[in-house]
Amino acid sequence: IFKAVVFRLTSFRWEKCFLMSCLLDKEIQINRDENIIIGDISIEDYDAKWRGDYLNEKRYLSYIERLKRDDAVALGAFVQGKLAYSTWILFDGIEVDGTIHKKDGYGMLWDSYCLPEFRGRGLHNMMNAYSLNMMKDKGMNYGSVMILSHNIPAYKTQIRCGLEIEKVFYTFCFLKKKYSTLKFN
Repeated sequence: IFKAVVFRLTSFRWEKCFLMSCLLDKEIQINRDENIIIGDISIEDYDAKWRGDYLNEKRYLSYIERLKRDDAVALGAFVQGKLAYSTWILFDGIEVDGTIHKKDGYGMLWDSYCLPEFRGRGLHNMMNAYSLNMMKDKGMNYGSVMILSHNIPAYKTQIRCGLEIEKVFYTFCFLKKKYSTLKFN
């Protein structure tokens, strides 16, 4: 509540974040459900259920641009032909607050989201493992993800997939300017 009041009064926001990573030296076991199809997704797969709070106009346009990239791929989990879960993989880089930092050998899980009606089915764990294995197959040495420190479900998923906290950092936003304390060697 305190952070919301500060933001409303001053337009200043801050978040504590974790950069988590793991060495991709072995395949990660995937608990697959034969009723769930994993595959590449296109912008058309984001139907009306995705529009609104999650897939606003700004994110929608950024996804169109991402689909043109050679260093990124969009994956989805489809349940009965409908996109239930979306995730992106960035190869050889890490994105922080909209800026991509080139980092050879690092793959990054990026913008993972499960529609509320499909939560609790293990999709996040399954897609995380699948994505990390894809990174390994594409020659990445490390898999990484950035999460908010208070996102306990995401944190537990990352731990189950073998990721550990590599760095703790903060992001700050004032008006439309963003700053991060994350530094790369």
